[in-house]
Amino acid sequence: MDSLLRDISFALRSIRNNPGFSIVAALTLALGIGATTAIFSVVDTVLLQPLPYRDPDQLIRIWSSNNEGGVERDLMSSADLVDLEAGSPSVERIIAHFEYDATMKDDEGNAFKVLARGVPPDFFDVLGVSAILGRTFTPDEGNPNETFVAVISNILWRSRFGSDPNIIGTSVTLEGGPLTVIGVAPPGFNFPGSTVAWLAMDPNQEDLQSRAIRIWDVFGRMKPGAGVETARRELQVVADRLEEEYPATNRGFGTAAISLHEATVGDLASTILILFGAAGVLLLIACVNVANLMLARAAARSREIALRAALGAGRWRIVRQLLTESFVLAVAGTVVGLLIAFGLIQGLNAYGPDGLLLFGELGIDSGVLLFALATTLVTSFLFGLAPAVRMGRTDLKEALHDGGRGSTGGASRNRVRTALVVSELALAVMLVIGAGLLVRSYSNLAGTNPGFRSDGVLTFDLALPFTQYAELWDVGSFFDRMLEQLEALPGVEAASATSTLPLGLQLDYQVPIVIEGQPTPEPGQEPKVYSRQIGPGLFRLMGIPLLRGRDFEIRDNREAPGVAIINDAAAKRYFPGEDPIGKTITGIQGDYGPLGRISKERVEIVGIVGDVHYENLVDEPLPSLYFPMGQAPFRRMTMTLSTRGDPASLIADVRSEVASMDGDLALGQTTPLDRIFAFSIAPQRFSMFLLTGFGMVALVLASIGVYGVISYNVAQRMGEMGIRMALGAQPGDVQALVMRHGLMVAMLGVGGGLFAAWAMRRVVASQLHGLNAADPWTFAGAAVLLAATALAATFIPAVRASRVDPMVALRPE
Repeated sequence: MDSLLRDISFALRSIRNNPGFSIVAALTLALGIGATTAIFSVVDTVLLQPLPYRDPDQLIRIWSSNNEGGVERDLMSSADLVDLEAGSPSVERIIAHFEYDATMKDDEGNAFKVLARGVPPDFFDVLGVSAILGRTFTPDEGNPNETFVAVISNILWRSRFGSDPNIIGTSVTLEGGPLTVIGVAPPGFNFPGSTVAWLAMDPNQEDLQSRAIRIWDVFGRMKPGAGVETARRELQVVADRLEEEYPATNRGFGTAAISLHEATVGDLASTILILFGAAGVLLLIACVNVANLMLARAAARSREIALRAALGAGRWRIVRQLLTESFVLAVAGTVVGLLIAFGLIQGLNAYGPDGLLLFGELGIDSGVLLFALATTLVTSFLFGLAPAVRMGRTDLKEALHDGGRGSTGGASRNRVRTALVVSELALAVMLVIGAGLLVRSYSNLAGTNPGFRSDGVLTFDLALPFTQYAELWDVGSFFDRMLEQLEALPGVEAASATSTLPLGLQLDYQVPIVIEGQPTPEPGQEPKVYSRQIGPGLFRLMGIPLLRGRDFEIRDNREAPGVAIINDAAAKRYFPGEDPIGKTITGIQGDYGPLGRISKERVEIVGIVGDVHYENLVDEPLPSLYFPMGQAPFRRMTMTLSTRGDPASLIADVRSEVASMDGDLALGQTTPLDRIFAFSIAPQRFSMFLLTGFGMVALVLASIGVYGVISYNVAQRMGEMGIRMALGAQPGDVQALVMRHGLMVAMLGVGGGLFAAWAMRRVVASQLHGLNAADPWTFAGAAVLLAATALAATFIPAVRASRVDPMVALRPE
């Protein structure tokens, strides 16, 4: 122990006596450790930590799927859920829940929007979550004839009710009706999504029993010992049976099931792992850089090491001392790295994709600190081992004879340093190629035509409560009046509405159709299209091109004949080689329960519009069928306003206008459409910025490494340079000699990096849009950039070598 303390004390003195070297080495390590630790905090929070529920491994997410309709994950009907639960021995309980935007009033009468969710009474029991105040639901709650009760989220309790401990039993207004608060959920609980209020609701209500009404999100709990694969097979067996028994509604429908954790993480997993790998590569580059610095520093210490060996210090004793110095440097780097990691984590919390926030705020907890400690040990070993072993093998005669001249062992040591720089360049090439691919992919994605214009359009959600607007036709009349008043506002050019906003987060519904004049499909095998209810003038307002036919008009109301407009994707799929205008569609089953319905079972196609990206910018647009709002009332709509100036400047006027029509209503998300567009590509932008930052740091570190090794090589060969100059070599010849060495290093490093990046191209393929993972332009650009950087770093040592005075260079000889 005393010996170790002496080693640490000596290491601290050594660092203090060489402040320049110590600061550069510590900061280099800090960059790598800080980036890696910050990304590990994301890995730990999102991927490693179990979901905060009872036995989370037994929870699964369940969807219906329809391969024929191109739908992998769809909502489910309550009637199907009863059969699925009864026919799956591995599944203990299936929970159906329904999301809707609701207007709530606090005890002062202030109306505000909440994301509410109707859930069965045992919702919290299945998850194993208890209220921190009050209680959760009892089995008899959820009867629609009883008083509605709710559990509210912790954040809603604190933000809207001032953490009132007497909130339990308080009656608030929700959707115009009374609601009794019976409990407050624990901090951080907002499952699913960002729910802030849970209402007891029975999914088996009589008016929701149609198998065609697919409105329920579903998760389930497996029995102890059961596996996801077993549950998936059992659910599919039931789905196959239902398809045979109910072909009219279940033809083509199967099930999909994965663990709830996997479903919650979603596409974030691959993105996070790629970023963690990139941070690890950056850390390796930092370690290689510091190893090179320590080898260079060994030039000044060879005589010291030789004297220690001559005085009896064994090889292991010398190696241990040098590794201790490396460890102390790594600790210093880790301390600074944790500060960098803290700053990066705060940035991730503030600007990272919203999906990260579903798992709670990122931070530096005990797990992250343990990772940082492990990283300290590993990095100190990685960058300290080669110099320590090399110095432990110091030749005493050579070191004592040449030590004063700074020799470090000649060509073999130079080869080690060169090999390290080559590997550093190769790693940097990989990072720069990865960053380049993401930059080009993001450029492609951002440049994708979404099918609509996003500038100068303000949007806001509005959902009419069941209690005050029980009749769906009252809903349609209200929205008609609302659009008239909004259009009259100063600064508003046009106003319309849509049930589904492009790139938004609303639920999307499919309806089966039958096309007159084409062979009648078997029940359940009808073509399926996405149904969208819109107000008049929406296409013109959003810049969606009308390709043929006419737009909807005010006259397309409840009394008029049914009309519809299809998108280009539907025209190409269902009307190949013919004109759809004037064709008739029948058999439309558009009942969405309490949310709305399509009143016409027979419609004439009166127009064709361009395709719009509704889900995301990556997938191809799917067949869509648009219905006029006057013939398909929907309780939850998104108002769209075309504005003359900044859309955000109209928000206050819009709120005032809505309040003048109904003071009990509250606006949902009020956002300019261009922000929604930007939000839709935020995850890709996040990955691009982080990886580009890593690539830039790697580029700087690689250039420093090349500069260091070439400078060191020039210093070692000063005598040779002097002889060449004395024998008549010109400065240009000496420069070319040094530049050739730099070019060799650059070619080896760049070549190795290109090969490694090509071999690992599939790792980033899933993150790319409209770009091959082996894109030759990106590979070539990275190669030229790194080679140019390496040669630029070589130029200064080359110029210095060409200016050597032969007499000065030869004097030590």
